Amino acid sequence: MNTFYGYDPKTFDYTGMIFSVNQPADSTPVKPVAVLNGVEYPLENATFNSNTNIWSGDNPSYQVQKQVALLTQLVLAQGQKIDALTKQLQK
Repeated sequence: MNTFYGYDPKTFDYTGMIFSVNQPADSTPVKPVAVLNGVEYPLENATFNSNTNIWSGDNPSYQVQKQVALLTQLVLAQGQKIDALTKQLQK
């Protein structure tokens, strides 16, 4: 038994989980989730893009974590610049 995720054939909106031996029409084995640092965030109002094989949708926790990850990268980059400037000044 396999797990598939159904979508409406006209709107591509998520319709639910399907358990089946064979993949039904208008379904995908791709979960309707966003993944960040190995953590899955279920998408609300998920819509499937059959061209890219990717779901899009909303998840407030995912959006917050994505922003935290971006800010962390920016802070680390600034810290590296400060370290480099400090070393230049110490010469």
